[in-house]
This record gives sequence, C-alpha cells and structure tokens, in this order.
Amino acid sequence: MTHTHESCCTNNYDRWVQRRKATAGTLGILPSAADLYGRPMVDYSTMAMRPGERRRPAWIDNEGLCFVGTWEMLGWRRYNGLATTWAEADYAFEHTQEFLDDLKALGCNSIIIPYDYGYGEAVNAGEIELSRELIKLAHTNGLRVGTYFRPDQVWVETLSDEELREIEGGFQVDARGHLIQPFGTASVNVCFNHPGVLNRLLRHIRTVIVDLKSDMLHLDGLIAGHLETFGACRCENCAREFRQYVHDRYQGDREVITSRFGHPCVEKLNPPASYPFDSAPFDGGATTPHWAEWIGFRCYATSRVFAEVAALTQALNPEVAIEINNSLPATRENAAMWTGTDVLGMGHYTDAHWSEDGYGPKLHDTGILTHRVRQFKHCRAANGNFALTYMAELDERGLRQNMAHAAAFNKGSIGCIGFPPHMNFMNKYTNDFPVRAAFSQWLNAHRALYTHTVSAAKIALWRPREGMALGGRMVYAAAMRMEQLLVESCRAFDIVFDESPANLAQYDLVIVPNVECMSLQQLEGFVQYVEQGGNLLIGQDSATFDLWFRRRIENPWAILFGDASVKYISGEAIAGAPAGLLGGPTSMTQGNEPVRVTYGQGRAVYVPQIADPATQPSLISPNGMLNCGFDYANWVVPDNAGAISEAIDWLMQEREPVRVQGERGLLAEFLTQSSPHRMLVHLVNQRHQPQACRVDVRTPEMARGIEVLAPPTDQPPVWRVIEEDGATAVVFDHLDTYALLMLNAE
Repeated sequence: MTHTHESCCTNNYDRWVQRRKATAGTLGILPSAADLYGRPMVDYSTMAMRPGERRRPAWIDNEGLCFVGTWEMLGWRRYNGLATTWAEADYAFEHTQEFLDDLKALGCNSIIIPYDYGYGEAVNAGEIELSRELIKLAHTNGLRVGTYFRPDQVWVETLSDEELREIEGGFQVDARGHLIQPFGTASVNVCFNHPGVLNRLLRHIRTVIVDLKSDMLHLDGLIAGHLETFGACRCENCAREFRQYVHDRYQGDREVITSRFGHPCVEKLNPPASYPFDSAPFDGGATTPHWAEWIGFRCYATSRVFAEVAALTQALNPEVAIEINNSLPATRENAAMWTGTDVLGMGHYTDAHWSEDGYGPKLHDTGILTHRVRQFKHCRAANGNFALTYMAELDERGLRQNMAHAAAFNKGSIGCIGFPPHMNFMNKYTNDFPVRAAFSQWLNAHRALYTHTVSAAKIALWRPREGMALGGRMVYAAAMRMEQLLVESCRAFDIVFDESPANLAQYDLVIVPNVECMSLQQLEGFVQYVEQGGNLLIGQDSATFDLWFRRRIENPWAILFGDASVKYISGEAIAGAPAGLLGGPTSMTQGNEPVRVTYGQGRAVYVPQIADPATQPSLISPNGMLNCGFDYANWVVPDNAGAISEAIDWLMQEREPVRVQGERGLLAEFLTQSSPHRMLVHLVNQRHQPQACRVDVRTPEMARGIEVLAPPTDQPPVWRVIEEDGATAVVFDHLDTYALLMLNAE
C-alpha cells in the first residue's frame, strides 16, 4: 500500500479543523456557546420601572446642583468620635436663617440635611421634626432640600421589636457566616434581597416625599451586598436570588446551564466564596462562571432596588431628584465586581452619582496629571447624570481649579461646595468663602451656557458594560491610559457604555482599548462599522475571549489585520502572578508599532500594547482585600503615545472641527448648543501658574462670532483672533485657570 506525501503529513485533527473552519462565517470565526446562548447581563423587563420610563426633574437640568452638605445627624457625630465641645451649638446653627443666608451667598440652590442613619423610628422622631422645620425654612428661602439616607445599615440597639421583626433574616452575613458590621458593633448591614429591608426603605422614602416635602433623595451606600473582599454578603437571601437569576437568565434551559457551569444543578448553585480560596478576581478577570454570573447578579440586584426607588418616587412626586453614592464611578477598579455597580443601568433611575475618589484635578509635582474628566464623562454617558464631588482643596488656586473643572466637565454643576466647619473638619464652606461665592454666583449668572448642551465629540472610547464587568486590571489599565492620552492631548471624546457597535455610527472613530471579552455579534458589528466608513482603533487583547471568558481559537481581527493582530499579552502575565503573590508579571509582546489598514470605506489601526503588564501592580493586598490606596500607575499616557496619537490623526483625517494646543496641564471640553447654534470650548488650566494656549477652528462657520468669558475670581484672560491661510485661531497669551470660548455660527 502506498501513501501520498499529503496523507502522511496530515492528521485527522487538522482535517477536522479544516472542515469546521469551512462552516465559519465572514470573519472566519465559529460562534461559541456564549455567542449562541448568551443573554443580557441585566434584564429590566421584570423590574418596577424600565429604562426610559423615568422622567428627570426639569429643575436639576436647568439649575444643576450646588449645595452645602449637613447630612451628619447629631447622633452620628456623637457616635463616630468626631463630636466637639461645640457639637450641639453647631448643630443648632445649621438649622437657622443665618446659616441659610450663608448658603444663598454661596450661590447654592440646595442643601442636604440628615434623615435616616438606620435608627429606629421612635428614636429618630426628634430628628424628623427638626428636618421638617428646616425644609420649610429652606423652601421659604428658595432653596431645595435633599434628605440623606444611609439605607445599608441599621442601628440594632435603637430598633423596636416590630422593626426587628420586619427585617428578621435580613442582616448581611459574609461567607463565614459573620455579621457584616463596617461601622462598629452598634450597627449591622442589611440585605436588600430581603423583602422587609426593601419595604423599610420604601416606607421612609414615602415619608420624606409626602410628609416632609423633600426635593431630592441622597442615597449613600445603597449597595445590595456590600463590598467584595471587604466582607460582601453571602446570606441565604442572596444565594436564593442568585440561583433564580441564573435560572431566569438562561430561561431554565438545563442544557445551556450545563454548557455554562459544567452541570445543570442550578437549584444548588452557591455564590463564590471569598479570600483566600475564591477571591474576587480583580487582577485576572472573572474567568470562572460562578464569579462572572455573580457579578451579573449583583448588578441586576442593585438595579432592581433602584428601579423600585425610582418608580415610587416618580409616582409620589416626579420632580424629586435622586442622587447616589455607590463607589461610582470608579477610576481603576471594576465597580461591577466590587459593588454590583452598573453605571449605565443605574443611570436609568438616578440624576447624579458621587465620586469620592482621591484623584482631584491637579498637576502634581511628580508630573502626574490627575482629574475627574473620566468620572464626569462616565456619568454623562449614564443617561446624562451629573457627577458630585467635593470642592476641597488646600489652597485658593486649587479651589478655583476644582470649581472650574466641575463647571467645564459637569454641565456647570459644582456639587458639594462645602461642609459646616466642625462637621468633619474638611471641605469647610467658610474657607476662601469669597472665592466660592463669587465663582458660583458667576456660574449662576451664565447658567444658560451650561444647559441644553450636547457633546461635540467625534471620538468614542468604548467601555461596554458587560465586557468591562468581566475584566481584570489590564482591561482597566488600558482604558485609563487611552483616556489619559485623549485628555492630555485635549481631544473631544465621549466614554460610551452601549454594547452594540451599531449604535456608535455617529462617531468618526471608536477606540477599543483592551476589551478582552466580546461577542461575535460585536466583532461583526465593528467590522461592518469600518466597512461602511467608520474608523476603528483596536488595542491589545480585545476580543481574545467571548462573553463567557472563553478564549477564542481564531484570531478575532484577522479580517482586518491578518497575522499582525495575533498577540496575547495579559493572560500569561497574570497567570504567572495570581494576586501578586508570586512576583510581578513580565511583558509578553514583541514590537509595539501600530498597524494601519484600510478596509471597505473605513480605516483601522491595531495597537499591540497599550498597557504593559510589567507596569501593573496587583489590585489585591496580601490580606486578600482590594487595595484602595492611591495608585498612579495608569495616570499616564501609553509608552508609545506619540505613535498612537499619529495613528489617531490618520484615522480622523482632520475631521475634528476644533483642536486645542497648550502646555501640559491644559484640559478642554467641547460642547454644542442648537439655539443659538454655537460650540462651547471650556479651557481649564491645572498648572501652578497661568499659561498660553491656542484653539484652531477648522470649521469656518463656527468662527463668525467669537466671545470669551472667565470668572471674576481669575485674572482676566488675554486673547486674540488670528487668520492664517484662511483658517481661524484663537490665541490665549494668558489663561489663568478657566475660560469659556464661545464659537458662534449665527
């Protein structure tokens, strides 16, 4: 018997592979089980309110938010050890006309007062009466009032027997069965997967809206399950609801559930445990089905609570606003994994989100440039929410920069302009009082320039919520570095959470920094986007895995880049150092020059590496907790920033209508208004001294009328208009901290 050379050198597996590939679609990729059976991470169809059903109160868009926070009730001040010898006198002053006069002088439109710290209703009755009278007095003074809730805890020592029965079985317990008590022995966290706990919250909301006439709910720490690695809830309520979530997500199909988990026994599923044996995978991502589905469940559970709150609020008074503090939006952490926070999902039910990170706007002496541009853009992408932060700075110039930063990127909303001096000894509204007042009053006088605006960006940085929810540190590192490059180069861009590429056609360029987990449908959508004239920048390991975090055998971007996109950086590096215990990762890439291609009517660029694993510290501390300390590793541009910037220029083909040049530390935001038709370019200088900069206007019709405004707290800007080769430029010879450039087309 004779054998041909081909038959001797070809094995059955290779022939089987060729037969499989012959059935693949246009991209040469066979659909995975996740592509075939995957379902949305959050299903809103059964919730009390669906996306699009809530109407935002008109006043909050027209006025923004500027308030003094007095939310720490006297009992809490006494309990937490911060009470002073003046505590009672200070608290009394915070309920007087003189105090409200200060707020009006500061240009505030609202005040946040205490209501519920989890005390029993009988114990809290006196506080409620104080709040009732203060709300009446504030309304008389034209101020809106927000009421503070700390709904995730109860002070068990103060609850009546009836209240204890209502929430019996509703205390949070961790994986070891211990009560979760982050505020000490007097309080216990409660689980919102228990119906009594949710009913208690809704009853209090009804009280503040109907009885006290509150204008806004301030919901602090409304996290359905506490913080992963800090003792997150694993009570039987959570376990029961988790099993139901998985059952419903996969429609009870035991074959699909078997494909997902390796067995069909959904009725016996347990939540993932915790450190040290099953720690939250902040470093490597949610590669296991239990963790991936648990993250989805927590996002669903949190959104479900907010849907209940929003539905009740709208039914009682649709002009009541809702603002929340849920460790959102995070800068480097996976907030979905940490707290069950889905930025986009929660944005359907809220008006403002707090950002309490420590990365305020500052050009540090080390050269690091921090800011909250990312956080502000996150919130705007979440159904147009505001971001709330503190105007706490150590010096007068820093205060002016902080206020300018919020005005420019937060639709003119300052947020918390200060606290009473002795409430917690920080962010005192009395510090630099004339500066706070003058800036805020100027902002109010020009409020029309900050309302009814839309982004002028033609660049989108893609952060799809499910792909990001599954991601580890390299996913967030690459996103941060690309965002930093766009911020530092003063480009107009949006952060986008929409999971469908079909909805991104309004942008000339979409940047996918390192979204490791993507569906085949998303891949096909992006290829079609390029084919029809869009421009795409793909980074690092994007689409290496499907949405079940299973590695694709095929090269996902071969149709665009061929073998040039065969890179795999993150996985091997992280596998070599779980939780940072076995030494630091090493770079796995060879060569890092962007690859440029044209495809159909569009262009695409592949960047092999945006963030080097060797530069990334573990997010987990040796005790297994998420390290929440300051981490500046990714407040930098990519190592190959020059080449990436040139690639972006090539992709954009001079389609950006305005470009800004200045010294490092200059930030720019670009918005438009339709009536009158104009572009608004906000310039914020974070340097320690004034600087010079230049704004090139590439669209002639936008240069028909040019105006510049600046707050009275600044040195007046020195600027001029020049014409060069038929183009217009606005040159600032002197920019102190803030200027608003108006480019009028009419």
